[in-house]
Amino acid sequence: MNVSVDDVPSILILLAAAVLAATFLGRLKVPPLLAYVVTGVVIGPAGVGFVGDPESLSSFADFGVVFLLFAIGLDLPLNRLRAMRRFIFGLGTAQVLATLFAIGALLGLLTLFGLMAPSAGMVIAIAGGLALSSTATVVRLMVERRETMTRFGRATIAVLLLQDLAVVPLLTLIGVLATPEGNFDFFAAAFGLAKGIAAIALILFGGRIVLKPLFHLVADAASPELFTGLTLLVVLGLGMVAELAGMSMALGAFLAGLALADTPFRHQVDADVEPFRGLLLGLFFVTLGMMLDLRMLIDQPLLVIGLTLALIALKAGIAAGLGRLFGLDPGPAIRFGTLLAQAGEFTFVAVNLALGSRLMDQETASLVAIVAALSLALTPFVVTIGARVARRVEDRTRDPELSPHDIPEVPSHVLIAGFGRVGRTVAEVLKAADIPYMAIDSSTHAVAAARAEGYPAFFGDCRLPAVLRSIDIMRTSVVIVALDNVPASLATLHAVRQLVPDMPVIVRARDLAAARDLRRAGATDVVPETIEASLALAGGALRVQGKDAEEVEDRLAAFRRRAELSTDKKNQ
Repeated sequence: MNVSVDDVPSILILLAAAVLAATFLGRLKVPPLLAYVVTGVVIGPAGVGFVGDPESLSSFADFGVVFLLFAIGLDLPLNRLRAMRRFIFGLGTAQVLATLFAIGALLGLLTLFGLMAPSAGMVIAIAGGLALSSTATVVRLMVERRETMTRFGRATIAVLLLQDLAVVPLLTLIGVLATPEGNFDFFAAAFGLAKGIAAIALILFGGRIVLKPLFHLVADAASPELFTGLTLLVVLGLGMVAELAGMSMALGAFLAGLALADTPFRHQVDADVEPFRGLLLGLFFVTLGMMLDLRMLIDQPLLVIGLTLALIALKAGIAAGLGRLFGLDPGPAIRFGTLLAQAGEFTFVAVNLALGSRLMDQETASLVAIVAALSLALTPFVVTIGARVARRVEDRTRDPELSPHDIPEVPSHVLIAGFGRVGRTVAEVLKAADIPYMAIDSSTHAVAAARAEGYPAFFGDCRLPAVLRSIDIMRTSVVIVALDNVPASLATLHAVRQLVPDMPVIVRARDLAAARDLRRAGATDVVPETIEASLALAGGALRVQGKDAEEVEDRLAAFRRRAELSTDKKNQ
């Protein structure tokens, strides 16, 4: 990384700009990616010129891409791929290939207008980059519109997952085609791909064998700093291994994420890298914005706007048509197409890589980046228009896809925080009732034992909001805190309330004093185990003595109220 002491002021300006962009533009509901790019344009040479040489910071900002690719790999466990395999590998593959070939064919037509034919490397970089969509933007829109559980929503998520997987071959191809002349050499490409596949296999399968016991060993030390340090070492270390093998550091990080995706540590790992990923990725897009040349937008606005609208129409049309072929009704197919109509984060990564590999000149790179940024900015409007058109189509066809019962009012699973004796018992009851659940615990031994017995348990500190975000707390119907430590239970309750204020939270407590504190902290319900055990014994005795069930429950409820009042008076 070629960053000197002289670059420190520029780095500080970069950090300040990223923080301000995320804070103020985020309040205006501007997509984060677009906010960072616009901020870069403002502070770069094309704007006020706070940073005169953005090229000197590009290697530092590239770490944002490394952490982005690591997070993408971490979010692709094999069971998720298997569950949605038809949409992922069928519809997703068709969408990527059809869009890539369509854009590639249009680039090839440039020769008909007397322009120089682009090299194979440039075609792959442009067409491959524009073929993918923005996962962050699309998922955020679907969550806001409550469309994630519809059939077209699931199809959209499946295609986005395949697009994430497509990053690997696209990055490899761009690297292979980065010859000095920019021409395609079949034997060089074949050799490069073979070397890349060998390195991928080594990192992926070797990582699966080594990383799980290594993370287990470090997690046993119960030191968050060591765990975070190991995570950073794995991301950057395997990234460096990939770079030494002739691939990109970002690809190595992606493979590291895949290697960890099926381990019980993935949620804690995701929480640990979240601050680094968010900050460094923001710096990457700010740096990219500084390198954009806006003269083309000013000098040729019709060309830029025309290309942007053409890209949106092409991608939406291809996706909607494929959606129909894969069983979506007309209305949902239109929604599906407009959701995937924009360029994504990988467009900027591909442009930056092609520019650094001399596959693309600065003018072309700026044009592609500006078109991608504009397509992102227009995404909310495109999706809204698509929804209106889809509603008209649905009114005519009476499509049941978006009927109210198809969008569940509550999410799908229960989260058990703490998987000791109490947590296991709760899990058994939920399993017997066919209610899906997942458990999280900070003990590696408890998690390993639970997973060996088939429980869906994961390692992580449930007191951290980042861990709760990683396990998708928004799709949880109720949280059961089964910890035997009151401060930890209070911290977990606070973290849940911070993310989802109205989430039902049922908490275990040792006694009435702890129950009082937990209720005051916002617990929906609290079960004090000592008093409940005593009441269960007393209730059994009353029933043996011939008392009917209603009278027993009334007496026990009255005792609970008196005990709680007595505890409150003692603590006043």
